[in-house]
Amino acid sequence: MAYEESWLIVDTRTDQLAGQPLTEGVEVWCDAACPTATIPLPLGYRRWEFLLRKDRYPDPDRCLEDDFIGSLIRRRKPAAAGRLVRKLVHTYKARIARSYRDGRVFLAGDAAHLSPPFAGQGMATGLRDAQNLAWKLAQVVRGSASENLLDSYQEERRLHQRQMLRLALRMGRMMMPVNRCHAWLVGMVFGVAGSVPALRRFLEIRGQSVTPVYGRGERGSKVGQLLPQPRLADGRLLDDLLGPDYTLIRFGPQQGFGLDEAELKKWRQAGLAILDIAADGVLAPVYLCFEHWLNGCSGRVLIVRPDRFICLDRTVGQ
Repeated sequence: MAYEESWLIVDTRTDQLAGQPLTEGVEVWCDAACPTATIPLPLGYRRWEFLLRKDRYPDPDRCLEDDFIGSLIRRRKPAAAGRLVRKLVHTYKARIARSYRDGRVFLAGDAAHLSPPFAGQGMATGLRDAQNLAWKLAQVVRGSASENLLDSYQEERRLHQRQMLRLALRMGRMMMPVNRCHAWLVGMVFGVAGSVPALRRFLEIRGQSVTPVYGRGERGSKVGQLLPQPRLADGRLLDDLLGPDYTLIRFGPQQGFGLDEAELKKWRQAGLAILDIAADGVLAPVYLCFEHWLNGCSGRVLIVRPDRFICLDRTVGQ
């Protein structure tokens, strides 16, 4: 999955737009000669990114001349030229470290993985690293878990990082067609995506396409998946009711926890809290959400990790 390309990064500012609301989103020109992306920013700023193909621009540093930059911008959006405030040639890379841990030292974010920005998931992936590692460190430092728990950090995050890297490279291939035929095909795909739901879902960068799954249970199990985040009848989120450690969630009137005494003791030592969700009252909307998501939730028991991923999914009596 190696990738390495030079891009010209330019920031401009139009003083007259400093107090205006943003009315545009990201624009991408998927042409074979010079793939380009731009996005308006607050306070009148705008970011431009131009691919400097090696066959067309063998000396990228020569592309930093103001006249050359101005010609690229005018070709795309003459009215958005603005004043140059920053320019540099940056090499986008795709890399993943061999190991994320050396003793008491852990790598996260860009230190563990580099990704080109085509899917916009670089910072998000780094935040997921921090979330995954932080609660595990807290458990070990408090003595609620053994140090072996920290080994699962690389095991869980590496797979998702590879998925995000593949997503970025796939979007990059669409942004950077190699010839006119390829560019025409990309344009056609995006043109019909709005009327073909399956194609639109394939191209979307949200929801299941970017959410990690940490392991899988048996068929029908939600183990490894991120817990939904419905609102209570009073407007609060379910997250407001979950504790900082593990939480056992039960649905409807039921007996027991779906755990034997030894299991329950182990979970309580890890800081387990109990949350019962009823089909009426302020929690009714939450119950209805899980009724749909679990395809029937009565008698179901979930244990949710501190990062809100499900690590146990069981029916009482099993």
